[in-house]
Amino acid sequence: MNNRNFGPNKANANTNQNNQGTQISISAGKLDVIASAIITLGEALATIAAGLALEEEQQAQAQAQLYAEYDKSDMKQLKKQMDYLIREIEHIKKKLK
Repeated sequence: MNNRNFGPNKANANTNQNNQGTQISISAGKLDVIASAIITLGEALATIAAGLALEEEQQAQAQAQLYAEYDKSDMKQLKKQMDYLIREIEHIKKKLK
């Protein structure tokens, strides 16, 4: 009869190898979770940055439109003043004739 007796040392070695394998799997799993969290954080930051850039562009366009409206208003006011001055000059001319 062939009696295979691994003995306590052989059993402990197998148990230690299984424990090490389990520890490596757990460590790899933890690293995978950490890496996924970092990637997700990076993507969130990229999304926030894109949103901020879009908001900045919208504000720049709104500011440009506001300046254009001010320019139109200033031009209308300037035209009114010029028209008034022209009428005054024509009135003075008539008086001098």
